[in-house]
Amino acid sequence: DLKPENILFNAKDEALIADFGIAVFLETTRTKYVNVIGSPLYMAPEQFEGAASPRSDQYALACIAYELLTGQPPFMAKHAVTIGKMHQSKAPVPPSELNPTIPAYMEQALLRALEKQRENRYPDIISFVHALLNAPSTTRKETHDHRLDEGNRLFNAGRYKEALSIFEHALQRDPELVDAYQGKGNTLYSMGRYEEAIAAHEEALRRDPACLSAYDGIGWALRRLGRYKEALAIYDRLLVQDANYAPAYAGKGRTLYRLTYYKEALACFGQAIQLTPEVAQTYEFKADTLYHLQRYEEALEAYEQALALDPESAEVLDGRAWVLWSLQRPQEALASFEQAIRVRPNAPSPYNGKGSLLYELKRYREALAAFDHALQLNPRLASAYNGKGNVYFAVRRYEQALAAYERAVQLQPHVAAFHYNKADTLKQLGRRSEAQKIYERVQQQE
Repeated sequence: DLKPENILFNAKDEALIADFGIAVFLETTRTKYVNVIGSPLYMAPEQFEGAASPRSDQYALACIAYELLTGQPPFMAKHAVTIGKMHQSKAPVPPSELNPTIPAYMEQALLRALEKQRENRYPDIISFVHALLNAPSTTRKETHDHRLDEGNRLFNAGRYKEALSIFEHALQRDPELVDAYQGKGNTLYSMGRYEEAIAAHEEALRRDPACLSAYDGIGWALRRLGRYKEALAIYDRLLVQDANYAPAYAGKGRTLYRLTYYKEALACFGQAIQLTPEVAQTYEFKADTLYHLQRYEEALEAYEQALALDPESAEVLDGRAWVLWSLQRPQEALASFEQAIRVRPNAPSPYNGKGSLLYELKRYREALAAFDHALQLNPRLASAYNGKGNVYFAVRRYEQALAAYERAVQLQPHVAAFHYNKADTLKQLGRRSEAQKIYERVQQQE
């Protein structure tokens, strides 16, 4: 918890880092802008989302240096949530506007260390301090860390193949770079290469067994592979390393959710929220779980809490729409689906949900358009084909309904409802013997 109160000086004027009760005592001598666990005035943007790294400490040190040079922290407000949003989205006032004597190179060093995306900061604190205290030279040697910065920027831009090439090249030159293995693992995960992602994160752990985010990366990949018991074991192992690591509780809860252990998942999300109450995604996970427990009012409250922290989350808006629909508030649900579409027009799920709701409202033409849009974005979305089949069935266009249901069955043959819908349509087409065989087969499987 790096903050001014935790930096002490001994008799030789050597700086010492402390994080004990004395820091709490000393803090009472300063103006308190917030009263929460942690130090929001000096927390990096990613820490408000439950993530941390050595570059988070760099950000905190930059906040302290900013205050030392200007007389005030980069961001101030009465409430921790407000400060968190400022750290995540608001650019700091250039320090030279508050103290004109600050040299340009020093200001540039501070502003780089205060970048919102940690990969855009200095590769390490030593580089930051060197840039802060020394005028820049005319030449700059490219280092491994600069290459990692480039890889992370490509990753964040969705240019995964290029990012992967950068990380692999860095590892060829130095096979001990833990950050490069993590970057490689995250990139492979985003490319859907989950087994390889696990291997990369395991290499990071071999070199740094205390690398908590590598455990989390393995857990995410195992969950995507449907290896839920292994994922749970990873999260339990992670919690042995650090019982207060909020992402471990969130990841474990999400895995329990996939296993339909909803009450146990809910307890994990509650623990994660208690540790880091500023992470919108955890409230989203909690809301998803409450929805499946049919505790709709509580689910809606959790979605609203998530939106208060992240108003532009399409996933949260989508989930909220389903809850509003379950609460028999269809017009509000439709508005929430449409808001999700505005936020992320390339996501198929809100179009699919909108189509399902419009079908229930008997607005068939609009429903069909929504399902078609969802399928343009994801041609393998079986539920959208099923939705199209429902629309065609409702307007008695049975041949088209049959084609849609058959496609849904091809994509997800284990969903009984798709088979029943296909059989109902065959029955309407007079193909009763075929329909009866489907009914009997599905009933036997159930």
